Amino acid sequence: SIGKEKKVHFVITGFVASNTQNVPTTLQRDGSDYSAAIFGRLFLSQGITIWTDVNGVMSADPRRVPSSYTLTEVSFNEAMELAYFGAK
Repeated sequence: SIGKEKKVHFVITGFVASNTQNVPTTLQRDGSDYSAAIFGRLFLSQGITIWTDVNGVMSADPRRVPSSYTLTEVSFNEAMELAYFGAK
C-alpha cells in the first residue's frame, strides 16, 4: 500500500567468527553484542536489539512484580506476541 514501508527483520546468531587462517572460532565475552553491532552497521540498520543473558522468560518484570517466576515453557508464537507488545 502507498506510504507504508516494508520492515525487514533479521535474526542472526552471534559469537561465531573465523580467525586469520579462516578457521571457525568463537568470540570472547560479549562477542554476540559485538556481532550484533557489526551486522547492524553492515545492514545500515536503524537499531539493533540485544537480548541479555538471563535464566529464561519471566512471567512479569521482576523489578515491578516481586512474585514473578521463570516460565517453564514458551512457544514460538507466545514469544513473538511478547516481543510484539514490547516485552523486555
